[in-house]
Amino acid sequence: MTTSILLIGNHKLLSTLTEHNASLLSTWVEGESMDEVIQAIKTHLPDVVILENSLLIDQGLCQSVKQKAYGRWIYFLAIKSQKYSSQTHPDLQAYCSEKIHFLAQGVDGYLDIIPPEILSKNQAQAQAQLFLSHLEIGLLWSQKCKTLIQENDYLSTIALCDPLTEIGNRRALDWDLPRQVYNARKHHVPLSIAVVDIDYFKAVNDNYGHLVGDRILQLLITRIKHKLRPLDTIFRYGGEEFVVVFKQANLDQGEVIAQRLRRTVAEQPFLVEPELSLSVTISLGIAELKSDDDPQGRSLLQRADEKLLLAKARGRNQVLR
Repeated sequence: MTTSILLIGNHKLLSTLTEHNASLLSTWVEGESMDEVIQAIKTHLPDVVILENSLLIDQGLCQSVKQKAYGRWIYFLAIKSQKYSSQTHPDLQAYCSEKIHFLAQGVDGYLDIIPPEILSKNQAQAQAQLFLSHLEIGLLWSQKCKTLIQENDYLSTIALCDPLTEIGNRRALDWDLPRQVYNARKHHVPLSIAVVDIDYFKAVNDNYGHLVGDRILQLLITRIKHKLRPLDTIFRYGGEEFVVVFKQANLDQGEVIAQRLRRTVAEQPFLVEPELSLSVTISLGIAELKSDDDPQGRSLLQRADEKLLLAKARGRNQVLR
């Protein structure tokens, strides 16, 4: 697995520390401003950032980057060059206080460096080896984080996906609908939803079996998705019930899309097997977001569901608003 290391600060010092491992040092940025360094991090997406600029740490660079998606796996190693002579030793209390301060600012590792020119050859080599050990730990930590993030993203996808129809499930709807309500209000754009039910679907399962019923669900979703706009999202709400979120669509626009979905399902039978094709219809209830709807979208969903029940009571295969 390839790795990337971004150096920020005293390039000469860091080059001396890695004199025999120059290939480790991927990119050097002599950044002074927060914006410049953050842009470099976004561009190079490093595994490890080595910081020799304590001012950027105090300005919150590490915490700012870690809050972004691209910074979740980055390991920040702070390097502080101390002006000790070969006969003096660091003030332990000051060293600990400074390290605690840096760790509180989001730094993952901290290393106090004595300029190699005042050290003996053996001391300089030992210090360089300590630095490389810190670097190794940072790279290992970063790679493990990347792996965990990938696994978590995969598990999240599974948790939010209906395995049969490969669309979002009810949990995904519960997560997405409040976001859409928030975005619609923030940007002052309309939002409509449709609750969709397959008419007499129980009879399909009773007469042909659940495998045929499952195939109908798959074929129906494939057909519906081809008639949705790129902005629209469909979720499986229950057994044969679905919810479609029409972003940036008012009630009139939502009705136009809903009627298109109804027609595309009803106009052509579904070829389930070479010798079996079944005609299916759907009923839809639609509603538009109102100013007094709750932030989670429950009242919006309830109104659309009530319209669906009315559509079924009035004979099915229709859209009601």
